[in-house]
Amino acid sequence: MIRSLKTLGHAEHLDAPQFSAIERALRRLDASKKEITARALQRVAIDATGMGSAPFARLFEAWAGVPFAALVAARLDCDSLQAAAFELRLRGANRLASRVTAVTEAAPRSPVARLSWGVAPSPFGMCLIASSERGLVHLSFVDRLARDVREFQQRIDPWKPGVLQRDDREAAVVLRALFAARRRAQIELHMIGSEFQRRVWRALLAVSGLESLGYSELAAAAGHASAARAIGSAVGANRLGWIVPCHHVLRRDGGLGGFHWGVDRKRAMLVWESLAPPP
Repeated sequence: MIRSLKTLGHAEHLDAPQFSAIERALRRLDASKKEITARALQRVAIDATGMGSAPFARLFEAWAGVPFAALVAARLDCDSLQAAAFELRLRGANRLASRVTAVTEAAPRSPVARLSWGVAPSPFGMCLIASSERGLVHLSFVDRLARDVREFQQRIDPWKPGVLQRDDREAAVVLRALFAARRRAQIELHMIGSEFQRRVWRALLAVSGLESLGYSELAAAAGHASAARAIGSAVGANRLGWIVPCHHVLRRDGGLGGFHWGVDRKRAMLVWESLAPPP
């Protein structure tokens, strides 16, 4: 559930082809070698998008808040794309954690009286978002609509919602507020999962701003220092994407590791969080 829906500004929300272009360009930047010139690197990255240079430059700056050329230049001076984005950090820390104002927890088969859901664009492509009477209960990223809707329906089936309605227009309003660049909408969460999963998700909610951590660190934070593998399963079961920031869990060597909604999307989320303007 989102409170205070009026916003002063918002990030660019993208459809699937637009976000796919962003993903491809960032993948090329992440794999780049330092020996290449900035101009050549920018051309290689933009060529991967299937768009022209000028249209992509406009799309990227609307999405990220900084010119693509600035990220390219920073990448040449840094060992990784994440480090380059961090060097350009304009958003500031603790952007998300302070926005979660209430968390209601429930066991896996807890009934839900009312569930409203819909599909709409976000900065990371199409989203499927759902709210119960107690708060946001689901936020996933859509790559194949029919498949992802079936997965969502299977997930909510044990909750036996008394009223289930689809409202794409309301979903768009909620997502605009959720990803607003300049106003912090208050977020109420309804986390449904096992006690162990909810403990891991609470530990993720405590991750501040641009901080990332490994599975062993998350296990310790969740009070299960010897259960890194089970921690990984709980992270993979998270369906409050971006809000419960499982994309901040990295491999021990700093690599991206896995992500339920794709490693390219995980990379884009980490870059966007560093680049977009501060609230």
